[in-house]
Amino acid sequence: MNGKIDTSISGYLTAIPAEGTDMWPSYRTWTKFAYKSPKTKIILSLGGATFSQVWANLDSAKIEAVAQAVKEALAEEYPAFSGRYARTDERLGFVTIDGIDLDVELGGAPFDDNMTTSISELVMRLR
Repeated sequence: MNGKIDTSISGYLTAIPAEGTDMWPSYRTWTKFAYKSPKTKIILSLGGATFSQVWANLDSAKIEAVAQAVKEALAEEYPAFSGRYARTDERLGFVTIDGIDLDVELGGAPFDDNMTTSISELVMRLR
């Protein structure tokens, strides 16, 4: 684990595009939607059945890395643009991620005491 939230499978949701670049459609979509719908809460979901391995073998270092990456993602202001390219003259404003969903699924496998303790520790570090 590198301490970064990998959203590549979802289209690089948290990767702020460089000036003038063609944005990932998923980034463009969520930021524009968030900008145009300011009363809607934007939640970043981590894990899920497909990515259940994120919850396996969580030690203190991994827990700290995940907690820090989540805090950074929540603190970031993401620019929203009107067009396909990240151009300053097309920037609408900035949006944020309002919260997270820890989607802890193990594909039917039972939780063990270590995993329960690790996830509880992660939640405490996120507070």
